Amino acid sequence: PAPEGGLSATAPRAAPPVSAWAGRPTYAISAAVGPGAANRPDDVQWVRWRLHLQVNPETGRPFLEPFDPSVRVFDEATRVALAAFQARFTRYDDGRVDPRGATHTALARSPAYHLDGSVGRGGQNAPADVLRVQQTLVSHGLLQLGQFEPGQLDATNPNDPTQLAIDLFQRRYTQRGDGRIDPLHDTHRALKKATPTVQLKNLGLTGPVGPVSDGTAQVGADVLAVQLRLVHHGVLEFEQFAPGIVDGATEQAIVEFQARFMPNPDGRVDANGATSRLLVLDRREMDIRYPRATSTDGQAVDARGNLVDDAADADELAGADEPAPVTAPGTGRGFSMDAFPVGGGRFNIGYDRAWNNFDNPHNNSDYYLGVGPGHPSGHHGVDIFGPRGAPIVAPVTGVIVRVVHNNQGSGGRRVTIRRGNECFYLAHLDSVTPGLRVGQEITAGTQIGTLGDSGSARGTAPHLHFSTYRGSYTNSTDPFPFLTDVLERRR
Repeated sequence: PAPEGGLSATAPRAAPPVSAWAGRPTYAISAAVGPGAANRPDDVQWVRWRLHLQVNPETGRPFLEPFDPSVRVFDEATRVALAAFQARFTRYDDGRVDPRGATHTALARSPAYHLDGSVGRGGQNAPADVLRVQQTLVSHGLLQLGQFEPGQLDATNPNDPTQLAIDLFQRRYTQRGDGRIDPLHDTHRALKKATPTVQLKNLGLTGPVGPVSDGTAQVGADVLAVQLRLVHHGVLEFEQFAPGIVDGATEQAIVEFQARFMPNPDGRVDANGATSRLLVLDRREMDIRYPRATSTDGQAVDARGNLVDDAADADELAGADEPAPVTAPGTGRGFSMDAFPVGGGRFNIGYDRAWNNFDNPHNNSDYYLGVGPGHPSGHHGVDIFGPRGAPIVAPVTGVIVRVVHNNQGSGGRRVTIRRGNECFYLAHLDSVTPGLRVGQEITAGTQIGTLGDSGSARGTAPHLHFSTYRGSYTNSTDPFPFLTDVLERRR
């Protein structure tokens, strides 16, 4: 049986290797997964992860367990788990996950769809309920796989990782502070949402974190709040620390963070001090205020493989600019494109540590909804890296409904093209083609600008933020399948 209780300060549990999939609230696949499907390794890995996060109501256990994140092939265990999931949640029994199909939609739902009893301090803490909560806390980025015992919670242990995460979630997103999730109360409702409605504005510390002269015990939820922000700023890794415990790695990370703005770092985070106020900043804003001594234009992703810049803002078609009449009809095939938006033949799509491997790119989607590092409302598009100055072209024939020639807002220099009710948003351009104007009809393949790092992408590797949506920016669709489709047709 698995040991109960939290992690010790002297022997933190080793977490599995952190990769781009860890901690994301949802997922996207580029091609079908299942018997006879493409079964690309990244896609299989995502499907296996979601099958591990979803609980089978009949057994009270994950559909797929044990879970090994290094397995990237569609094996027999995955086939059995997927068949059981489809039998419970969909009307399909083809054993296949298609990028825009019903099984994909069901897998992407928040796993905490119900609780039979309360979880946390003073709760019933039935193992199946605890597991559902843990899986959802993982989805919200407050727990990391490998840092807790599945289905186990010791609310009497001040350093139990699951209890700490519940306390921190309540502090940030609800009015309660009882450390308990009840099926009918607001903490449970907030936890079920893909995106909490309240964004992080302060750490909400009740006391200092770090060296304390009087030996006062520090609140575990305070320590965890600081640790998660240190992870966001790239000075601490999930594998390095024990949640809720001020260990050597945490103290060193605080000092490293403070060294950017403090001449004599003291390794201490006070509730209302400068370190606390700066930790809550988005990493991009912090890098602008206090540039890293070793930073370069090539620093595109952080230690977890997450892009440093924020998602492009959602100001398109919002009040000031009425869309021009559209003559180009929709395709009836979703966001099918006639031209790849980055010209020149050298590019790299999605999160990739080797972002500048343009001649042999490892393409993947970095589109997701829900909370993520630097993206409190999701990343409603994909980032396409390429050489600065590479031509950016219209992906479809349509009408320009928004064009910004100056470096303004988080999108910077940007262009939006509408075809029927489909919008194609291209941001962070280095330049916009002179003379481009709202209401102008444009043909697919026509150059509209050059690739750069304007707006919130300043200081990161040059890339295009590319989104597809209908009506409003948040009503987005993952453009990756359509990008890969146009590339296949171009060959």
